[in-house]
Amino acid sequence: MADCKDRGNLFDCDGSCSRSIVLACDGSKHSHRALNFYYDNIMKLDDHVFIYHAFELPSMPSAPYPYSFSYYEEWSKFVKEADKNAVEVLKSAGEHLLHKVREKHPRHDKEHHAKPHIQLYKENGRAGEVICGFCKEVQPSLLIMGSRGQGTLRRTLLGSVSDYCIHHNETNVPIMVIPPSSEQSDCNQQKD
Repeated sequence: MADCKDRGNLFDCDGSCSRSIVLACDGSKHSHRALNFYYDNIMKLDDHVFIYHAFELPSMPSAPYPYSFSYYEEWSKFVKEADKNAVEVLKSAGEHLLHKVREKHPRHDKEHHAKPHIQLYKENGRAGEVICGFCKEVQPSLLIMGSRGQGTLRRTLLGSVSDYCIHHNETNVPIMVIPPSSEQSDCNQQKD
C-alpha cells in the first residue's frame, strides 16, 4: 500500500490494473460501509483503488488588533491536527481493505497472484467539489461513497456530499452511493 499523498502522480500502477476505483472515505461508519460493500461485491484483485479523503479547513480569521499572531498559531495547530487525522483515516481504511484481502486471499502477495494496488489521497477543500475534481482528473471506472440516508429537507438544508457529486459530476464516471439500511438511516433516527 502506498503512503498517503496529496495529489501528484496519480497513476503508478505499471499497467497491470484492470480498472480504477475511487472510494471516498471520511472515517465514518457510512464510508466504512461503502468500503465493505466494494470488497464484498465489486472488488477484483487487480483493481487500482484510490482511497480518497477530502476535508475542509476553516479560513484563518483576520484580527485587526495586536496579538493576532496567537490566532495564527492556534489555526496552524488546527491545520496540522486536521492533516494528521486525515492521514489516520486513510491509513485505517487502506489497512482495513488490505486485511480483508489477505484474510480471503492469503497468497495474494505471491508473484503469480494479482494483488490490489491501493493509493491513499487527501485533499483540502469542500468535499463534494474536490471529489468531483479528483474524479475528473483520474477518470475512474467507478466512484463509491456512503450516504447518511438523510431525508430531502435535511439534505437540502445541511447539504450532502453524495448528492453534490451526483448532480455536479462533469464526467461519465458512474457513482455508486451505498445507503444505510432502513433502520440505520439518519432520517429514521431523528423522529421526534
